Amino acid sequence: MSSRERSGRRLRVLHWLTKGALAISDQAFFAGAHFLLNVLLARWVASAEYGSFALAYSVFVLVGSLHLAIFVEPMLVFGASRYRERFEEYLGILLRGQFFLTVPASVCMVVAALLIRRWSSGSSGNALLAMAFATPSILLLWVVRRAFYVKLQPAWAMCGSVLYLVVLVAILAVLHVVNGLSAVSAFVVMSVGAMLVSSVLLPRLHPEWVSRSGGLKVRDVALAHWRYARWSVAAAGAGWIPMNIYYLMLPAWFGLEEAAGLRVLMNLVNPVQHFLMALGPLLLPALVRHRLLGGKRRMNRTMMAALCVFLVTLGLFSGGLWTFRALAFQLLYGGKYQDYSSGPLLLLLLSLLASSVVAVVATGLMALERPDNNFWSYVASSVVTLAVGLPLAAIRGVQGAAEGLLLSGLVSAGFMAFFYWRAESHEIVVPSTDYLSAEPLLHSRTNVELAD
Repeated sequence: MSSRERSGRRLRVLHWLTKGALAISDQAFFAGAHFLLNVLLARWVASAEYGSFALAYSVFVLVGSLHLAIFVEPMLVFGASRYRERFEEYLGILLRGQFFLTVPASVCMVVAALLIRRWSSGSSGNALLAMAFATPSILLLWVVRRAFYVKLQPAWAMCGSVLYLVVLVAILAVLHVVNGLSAVSAFVVMSVGAMLVSSVLLPRLHPEWVSRSGGLKVRDVALAHWRYARWSVAAAGAGWIPMNIYYLMLPAWFGLEEAAGLRVLMNLVNPVQHFLMALGPLLLPALVRHRLLGGKRRMNRTMMAALCVFLVTLGLFSGGLWTFRALAFQLLYGGKYQDYSSGPLLLLLLSLLASSVVAVVATGLMALERPDNNFWSYVASSVVTLAVGLPLAAIRGVQGAAEGLLLSGLVSAGFMAFFYWRAESHEIVVPSTDYLSAEPLLHSRTNVELAD
């Protein structure tokens, strides 16, 4: 290898390390904003009020997961391949489509929240009502941030996340001073921050709001997304059950305070979860390109490197948190929720091992355009949750829920690894050095058959 080639390789490595660092920083700031929101709520409001927020947020996670499956995941794949040269036009179609879907969905959630407020729980109904109004603006920010990953410009996404963090903390502090902090106001704060950041970032993407003559057809984009997302939507629904069903059931069995207890534990392990998510939007387009250029073997090397990074980071984080868990509960929650700082926390830290495998292998399956494999993995995990996890939670409360989370995580990781291994011997190689020229391979029947 010549010195010029070595220099070029070093520059490429430095380039991707920089992009990865920016992606991690972006997710750190964005997740940090929600982490502080949750911690301050848990610290400053009553346990029952925080339990109402946890319940409403679990419903938002379901809506957000479906949104990610329909809009964001396909955008990360198609934006890096077939619509790469017409991304502004493509993004405009997605933003218009999101508006026409999320607004009616929010109206339906408003109706459901009003019914819950009238016939069940007033505090939970109010929190769900605020969540319904906040959803469209929050989901808009999700698309805008991820669009910068398609363009391989995570620096702009990071700047938006920093602004979002500053806005949230500032408004939360003011609300605390005037005694206005609640589950309802927390969703209002998230909505205001999302609208402000989106208004700053969106002009940088230059979306084309009006379709031009001879341009992309809305119907073609919608069909492409549906062909990709039909399995991802099902996977999102199935994947929501193991992680969130406990927030709905624990209040019925033990009260809103128990849902708050589970949420404060998840606040502690979520930094690693968000770290695993941070490289996902950057890893997926990279795996798509590697697949088109070098097939599964090139994908495997990238995935193994990512998994090693995840596991090392996870080990350092888990060891530190377990060692200083008493101090963490004291600093973050003012000594509240100490009863959950032993067994349940240890189980959730162990479940992060499975989360690392899921984060990498699920991304690999999406790059192979096999979201159906992810769906069946989440179905298996959901079955374990319903058959084993919920009975444990009904008997043991948060401890049983943590046991169920560990079991379901191991099941989903095992199934995903099996599906990916099953495709290991079937190479998908494009006889071209230009991945753009190989774009028609995406979503072809042959490609799906080879993945089998």
